[in-house]
Amino acid sequence: MTPFAAMAGLVAQILEAPPPEYNAGPYTAKKVFSINPNRDCTTLIGSLEQSRKKFNACYVPLTDEIYLPKDCDETKGKIGKTCKGLVEHEEGHARGWRHKP
Repeated sequence: MTPFAAMAGLVAQILEAPPPEYNAGPYTAKKVFSINPNRDCTTLIGSLEQSRKKFNACYVPLTDEIYLPKDCDETKGKIGKTCKGLVEHEEGHARGWRHKP
């Protein structure tokens, strides 16, 4: 079991779905599948100041890229519910959605 799979249940509990207006439609962001999205996201956009201590995925506006765990690459086969939620969440950010402060 990969580290991502081991924490999938926790991720699913804290994952916020984007509002309907950001849940579909085009976006230009490139998806980057990483073995360590926490390291990549922290390097590119800084550490989290929220209650979560690490990134599972992120959208980087500066580079217009979505960083996701390599387990979430749908071109490599079927992905699980947690990956689908992460992809949907970050695609919402790529379409302009932001978390409420």
